[in-house]
Amino acid sequence: MSYKPVIKQVGEVLALCWRETSPLVEVGERIPALFHYAAEQELELTGPLFNLYYSHEFDEYEMDFATCLPVNRVVADKDKITCITLPAARVLSLVHYGPYEKIVEAYKTARDYISERGLKILLPSRELYLKTFGHTDNPEEFITELQFPIAE
Repeated sequence: MSYKPVIKQVGEVLALCWRETSPLVEVGERIPALFHYAAEQELELTGPLFNLYYSHEFDEYEMDFATCLPVNRVVADKDKITCITLPAARVLSLVHYGPYEKIVEAYKTARDYISERGLKILLPSRELYLKTFGHTDNPEEFITELQFPIAE
């Protein structure tokens, strides 16, 4: 797959998040809890579900990451769910079309682009799930945007 890295500005995002260090497969537990709490609080969703990654290293068995749901207003924390504001940022963005198992190609393209241009990447990086389960049952139709905040 051919990727087209783009540097762009993204706005501030208010989101419900569940952050902890755990295996990536535990994301399945977080998503329903976030949607349930948003519904319970009568929140409007303002964008797609996304993950934040707090390390440059990938370890599927012990990853410091947050699963987040953008919302329209601040609410109280509940259990492992907190409300955070991600600042506006200039990001390197790549869009991946297809199953998550092949997203490693997009990360390699991003890593090469960053290295070739001497960019300094800030954490957390972001994975936005633009089209995923709930939109389609066909992983070939998934659309995921990777965003890497860039130091000015």
